[in-house]
Amino acid sequence: MDNPWLRGPSLTWLVLMILHMITTLPIAMLIILAGLQNIPQQAYDLAELEGANRWQRFMQVTLPGLRPALLLVILLGAINLLQQFENIVVMTGGGPADTTLTPAYLIYVNVLGRDITGRSGVGYAMAVLLTLLIFAFVVGLYRWLRHAATVNG
Repeated sequence: MDNPWLRGPSLTWLVLMILHMITTLPIAMLIILAGLQNIPQQAYDLAELEGANRWQRFMQVTLPGLRPALLLVILLGAINLLQQFENIVVMTGGGPADTTLTPAYLIYVNVLGRDITGRSGVGYAMAVLLTLLIFAFVVGLYRWLRHAATVNG
């Protein structure tokens, strides 16, 4: 780890966050663009007819119309962050001083890691817990989205 960008914990996380944004931002923008194209033009025309300014049209037409796309982007981003593995392995190996450990990397270290010391059971238990956490997050977000859709019409 001779790279000066990866020596300090805060700078390492900054580099990892920038890398994560560079790799995930294009797909997020495509999802949001698809959400924008899904909003009917009649909704904007009706809001303009009722005298809504740009900010009101954004808040009352665009944002509610983008809710499913934004929630999908948030959901995929959260899952991707919880499963962040390859960047950690390639760039830092968990360092410096184990500050870049993520759940997926901890599972790897415990199951197939640096020194296999019989901790594979811990790694498997962590994998099950991570799967249950992601499942609970997806179900909760789905229920919230369904509730928000019924409330807003």
